[in-house]
Amino acid sequence: MNRILRFQLPLNPKDLTVFDTTTGSSLGRTSGGSFLKKGAIMLILFFATFLSSVGVFAQAATYLVSTSTSTFTPITGGTVIYGLGAAYDDNISGSQTINSFTFNGTAYTTMAINSNGWLSLGVSTTTGSYTPMSSAQVGGSAIIAPFGRDQQNQANSEIRWEYLSASNETVIQWLGARNWGGTGVEFNYQARLNHTDNTIKFVYGNMIVGNNTGNVQVGIKNGIAAGVIGTTMNSLTLSNIPAGTTCNWSNAVSGRLNSSSMVFSSAVPGITIPNGTTFTFTPQGGANATWVNHVATYAPATAITANDATISWTAPTNANAYNVQYRAVGSCTWTNFAGNPVAATTATLTGLSPLTSYQVRVQSFNSTTGNTCRFSHLGLGNSTSNSDGYITTGYFTTLNVPCSGAPAAPVATLTGSAAICAGATMGMTATNLGNELGLSTQWLVSSTPGGPYAPVVGGTGATTGSFTTAAMSAGTYYFVCARTCANSTISTNSNELVLTVNALPTVGITAPNGGAFCGAQTLTANGASTYAWTPALSLSSGTGTSVLFTGSASVTVNVSGTDVNGCVGTS
Repeated sequence: MNRILRFQLPLNPKDLTVFDTTTGSSLGRTSGGSFLKKGAIMLILFFATFLSSVGVFAQAATYLVSTSTSTFTPITGGTVIYGLGAAYDDNISGSQTINSFTFNGTAYTTMAINSNGWLSLGVSTTTGSYTPMSSAQVGGSAIIAPFGRDQQNQANSEIRWEYLSASNETVIQWLGARNWGGTGVEFNYQARLNHTDNTIKFVYGNMIVGNNTGNVQVGIKNGIAAGVIGTTMNSLTLSNIPAGTTCNWSNAVSGRLNSSSMVFSSAVPGITIPNGTTFTFTPQGGANATWVNHVATYAPATAITANDATISWTAPTNANAYNVQYRAVGSCTWTNFAGNPVAATTATLTGLSPLTSYQVRVQSFNSTTGNTCRFSHLGLGNSTSNSDGYITTGYFTTLNVPCSGAPAAPVATLTGSAAICAGATMGMTATNLGNELGLSTQWLVSSTPGGPYAPVVGGTGATTGSFTTAAMSAGTYYFVCARTCANSTISTNSNELVLTVNALPTVGITAPNGGAFCGAQTLTANGASTYAWTPALSLSSGTGTSVLFTGSASVTVNVSGTDVNGCVGTS
């Protein structure tokens, strides 16, 4: 006769009862360590061993996470949870029966789907959680979150799930969702549970940000308590660092805190979710006790030069080999270390660029069992577990190199017109300055083409790449930017900039009797091309070479004249 057994665990782990639910009888019970029925001994020992191994090693943090591009293919059959345009806001489905799916060593046959972009294995009753990784849930046993944030229906929205026999997958799909109160927003994404290899995939379709401004929690978690990095959860993160980054979701890195999130916001338009972006979470094989943990602690980088640096880390459980990657801060893609795979817990990176900041991440694996954990993107600064790899203290900066020989020729440019009027200033910049140690900058000027040149006097920035002159007198000036290497004492000048400073026009007024007259009289200006007269109330016109004075009382008349160079003089 087939029997279905039920194990009852009280608070005291030594008091364990095994029931045969078919007959309703007890097969055995331990009380203070002694069995009431010998026939249950082997069953109880097996169960206790199973619990022990799962409790110690069954961690979502050990899953391998990979990123790829696939095709988002909407499902159209299966079970509809919320039909086209049906209202939902902070809702969770009832229990849904699925084919057996193993997560963290436990087989599940039920799930519940939350309208806020996540699902639970086992039945959860939490409805309004927008942060499934960092918040505790009620009921259920595990959380899978492809797009955890506050969401709401709209006219084209739908939530459904379907089992696909061809691929042996259960696909949970959110179509046409939006953030709560969002406009111009559309979220299309799936969670795909593969019953053959127990992998979990998050696949994203057309993702339109609209006015959405909230971040998203993405990851997996065993247990329903708030997630713990390194044990119960495995999440992804993507930040707007440095500000204005154009890295997209395919450039996500491992999360550091249970609150780690992915930016998808109209406030950061450079961060997008390309159609087909896919995250795959793959469990490790074999016995739980052989699973490899992720690298959680890095030491500060050492032996830093202009082109090299040595990084090291603490070996995690069961790891005996590593893959190392690095990238310059601000870059979206990673470079594989030439010495991969690494057997030791250290690697010396070579061929780096001088005076450049770098981030590092390491993937742990076991070369014997083949079990591979995720890449761990953490800080290198202070040997603190799970420190931040996104901030200055989390990466290292290579040194500069000393200059030698003749410096590269700077490239100089005027910031405005090559002709100005006396009394004005002019800005000029130089590029291609290099950044080697021992280089200095000096702006020079001459009154004749080709020099000889002398250091500029006055102004601001004379020894920087950006110089602004003092107020200039009329004449023609020739500027260069000189770059000098202190080690070789050799200087290299930039291209020559020619600046023409035009004199201001000398403007005069001709009036009857030297300006002492009665009644209306004609006043005539000279010395420029166009003129502007004041005060308007005493004159027939405010412009022109000649105007008629119409005032009835003594008044001072002023005229300003502009010459063909646009320079202005007054009288």
